[in-house]
Amino acid sequence: MASIHMNDISKSFGEVNVLEGINLEIRDGEFLSLLGASGCGKSTLLRIISGLETQSGGSLRIGGRDVTGISPKNRSVSMVFQSYALYPHLTVFQNMAVPLTMRLLSRPQRLPLVGRFIGGTARIKTEIKARVEALAESLDIKHLLDRKPAQLSGGQRQRVALGRAMVREPEVFLMDEPLSNLDTKMRAHMRTELAELHRKLGTTFVYVTHDQEEAMTMSDRVAVMMQGRIMQVDTPRNIYSRPAHLRVAEFIGAPGINILPRTVTSPGVMDVCGVKLSAPSFVRDRGSIGIRPSRLTVTPKADDAWPARVVNVEDLGSSFLVHAVLADDTRTISRLDSRAAIPEVGAAIHLSCRSDSVIHFDADGWNPALHEARQGSRRLETAVRPTREERHALAHAL
Repeated sequence: MASIHMNDISKSFGEVNVLEGINLEIRDGEFLSLLGASGCGKSTLLRIISGLETQSGGSLRIGGRDVTGISPKNRSVSMVFQSYALYPHLTVFQNMAVPLTMRLLSRPQRLPLVGRFIGGTARIKTEIKARVEALAESLDIKHLLDRKPAQLSGGQRQRVALGRAMVREPEVFLMDEPLSNLDTKMRAHMRTELAELHRKLGTTFVYVTHDQEEAMTMSDRVAVMMQGRIMQVDTPRNIYSRPAHLRVAEFIGAPGINILPRTVTSPGVMDVCGVKLSAPSFVRDRGSIGIRPSRLTVTPKADDAWPARVVNVEDLGSSFLVHAVLADDTRTISRLDSRAAIPEVGAAIHLSCRSDSVIHFDADGWNPALHEARQGSRRLETAVRPTREERHALAHAL
């Protein structure tokens, strides 16, 4: 196991800056996800950790050792690619044995005809066979060892790719969107398997994905990346409920967060779309507020409620999404429990939320409630590891 320390990592391709000033510490044995849209630099950062790319600036340490300029094979990391990268002409056993064969057998010992006559070859091959079979059994693919990749399902190929990475017993696992080629049901199944595998191994996992549900339900912490920078690093729960920036809040959550403009009209009072609400002491001047759809509820008429008109209702089975328009044409989404009274399209309603459900953003988009965010910190974090129950609750909220 090993921690990873990145200090001011940058990467440029010609005049294009892909990564700018990445400072990140990944703890020993942690499951950390790099989450962001396509083109934000997350895969490039993973390739720098693996040694497949060299940073333009900054330093990288794995397990306390500076690995800048160190080749991938000497970094004690294993990488699982999006395409699995299995050799189609080799069996499952041979694919999983490749890392050990390359590491433990010399070039002459690997020769098909003369290798068997070199001293020690038989003993090493027996050791390789035992390690591969033991790992295959733990991954429930031992019965597939004689098959080739074309004869496997997507989930089975994924397990083979994981097994090939695990057989080296690396200090760090790197995964570049490994579930993106699977169907929805298999992805949900593999998310559970990966989380359980991490708990079993206790090894450092770095996982790249653009899928927020994958990141939020598997990770100990999530690093949200945008345009080559890390906007926030924190637990999934805090990323969702205490986003450091407006862009993070809008990126996380489906359906998206409701953003309403606000103006402080007097000390302790703010105007939000025509409704006067109390404002905390740290809120000043103009900005906006964010309200998650599950926290914006239909209520009786009140001074602190927004009058609205329902424009659409979506039935999700366990809940309903109520799309409404406020008096100033601001659009909102409310997630209502299926047991609640659901208004019809065209109905006039009132919407409100509890004051502790409001997330404040200043004119620059930062959350003024987070002091480090005001200073542009990229390391908003906590050491609390989410429980399985918290992961399930968060998955439902998303």
